Amino acid sequence: MAIAVLAPSPRTAWIGALGVGVLYGEAVASYGLFHILDYPIFLGVAAYIFMCSHYGDRTAVLADAVLRSFTAITLLWAGIEKFACPEWSFTLLKERCELTFGLNPEFYMVAAGFMEFCAAYLLISGRLASRLASLVLLVFFIAAIVPFGALEAVGIRSLSWWWCWRLAAATWCRRASICAARTRRRLRMSACMCAS
Repeated sequence: MAIAVLAPSPRTAWIGALGVGVLYGEAVASYGLFHILDYPIFLGVAAYIFMCSHYGDRTAVLADAVLRSFTAITLLWAGIEKFACPEWSFTLLKERCELTFGLNPEFYMVAAGFMEFCAAYLLISGRLASRLASLVLLVFFIAAIVPFGALEAVGIRSLSWWWCWRLAAATWCRRASICAARTRRRLRMSACMCAS
């Protein structure tokens, strides 16, 4: 609860980010690294909050890259799990056969893993590709809310889809603010030249 209280203020958010890192370390110590490999997005969120809170706009581009990378690593691992251990999902697919769209469950898991792995790889690998991949992943995350309801809307996927939306929107907003800052700087310089 203390982390949530510290997060809204830029002056104290970095302390909350350190708290997230400590909680992640405790989870690794309690459950082992293998079971926590699904959640490196929390380290990315902590690093993002720390960098934005402690260093401000100076590291905004780096903070976005770190967040994008950790989100992609989380999704890459989820895609690999679909290849390596598809039997983890077979019970769910038997209970809710509409999720496979009539496809063979084994094929469906390989195809879902391939799509998730490729989209996550694109988050890391390119500028335009990362924006498009984040929008594709966002559509799938929002679509998962319909069959799974509130649990999916509040769970780890909501964090992933929210950050995918943030990544998709942030690059456009950041470019606009950089252009506005350059224009203000040029106007100040021209005003200084006119005054002298």
